[in-house]
Amino acid sequence: MAEGAPPRDPTLASDAEREWVCAHLQESCVQGRLTTEELSQRLDRALRARTRSELDDLLKDLPPPPGYTVPPPAGKRWHLGVFGSTRRTGRWRVPAESWWTSVMGGCRLDLTRATFESAVTTINIVAAMGGVEVRVPKGFEIDVQGTALMGGRHLRLEGPPPPPGAPVIRLRVMSCLGGVKVTDRESFRARLRQY
Repeated sequence: MAEGAPPRDPTLASDAEREWVCAHLQESCVQGRLTTEELSQRLDRALRARTRSELDDLLKDLPPPPGYTVPPPAGKRWHLGVFGSTRRTGRWRVPAESWWTSVMGGCRLDLTRATFESAVTTINIVAAMGGVEVRVPKGFEIDVQGTALMGGRHLRLEGPPPPPGAPVIRLRVMSCLGGVKVTDRESFRARLRQY
């Protein structure tokens, strides 16, 4: 990668994203921006694309479709909870680096449905008199560093090992009077929804 070039998105593309790109390519052909031969080549590449970066390459010389908006910037980078917990679940964008602090309460992060701004994400967590629980997605390299004073530190990953070059989540944790738990196991509520 050239210096100054934006990082490529290693996130695997979904079927819906591939279909959206194919529809945009077909519309560009109707508008006369692509020849039928170019359309055929790009549709073939779109259907074989594995990552979002590969899909982005197919659209980089085309204008965005009407009504398309740039994705919003990632959420806050600093999160603080005093006499209570800090918690984040569901769909959300995780910045390349963020700080989570909880005093006299817990810190609970569910990253399983999140999208990541960077291939290497660093999450710094400080919890005093409360526990830390982080649910991580499968297929990521997980690196947990830090200390739990007067509490345990548990890393429980049940999924298959991540492939070479997988995105990395670095958790730097300092917990006092509370434990640290990191797992890739689905929550009880998510498991109930499957039935």
